[in-house]
Amino acid sequence: MPLVAGRSPWLLMARSRGMMATMRLFHGQEGLICSECGVVHEGLATVFGPEAPDPWVEAPLSARVQGELGRDQCYLPWQQRLYTFIRGHIVLPISDRPDETFAWSVWSTLAPDDMETLEAHWDDPRRADLPPMPGRLANSLPYEESTQGLALHVRHREPGQVPHFVFAMDAEHPLAVEQREGIPWHRVAELNGQLA
Repeated sequence: MPLVAGRSPWLLMARSRGMMATMRLFHGQEGLICSECGVVHEGLATVFGPEAPDPWVEAPLSARVQGELGRDQCYLPWQQRLYTFIRGHIVLPISDRPDETFAWSVWSTLAPDDMETLEAHWDDPRRADLPPMPGRLANSLPYEESTQGLALHVRHREPGQVPHFVFAMDAEHPLAVEQREGIPWHRVAELNGQLA
């Protein structure tokens, strides 16, 4: 699948709070030769993501000054409405490396009432027991078909871990298909070449 340039400012995530362990290095061990191109892909990042939701980047400074952009939550009062966003991971299994995953560290909309519920349970050890909440992807990722606004479910995890964003099983967008079926290691190398 060809890649196209995304509009979002990209950031190789390298945070340490236990929720965004991101850079995994592979040093040419036997068996790591790419089955698609025959090259040993070393030192590939397995998590990429923008620093903010696209609406935050696109909003005028006057709206951003009144809002707040944190590591995992974003509040944007704009156009007489409060927009709330949560950071999470869209995890893609790596089909030819069963113990590895690739993740898009992205932002989703979250209804203000759902954000209040999440805030009330932010440090609750049972936060993962919250039911999934509906959201919409708030970032443009480098796919031919737009990703912004894709419907998803926010699945909560324990404190210190970002939620997982999961698409419906019948979603047909290429990103949703990759989440269900996985991607080859070569695709991880391709994404590294495009974004790193």
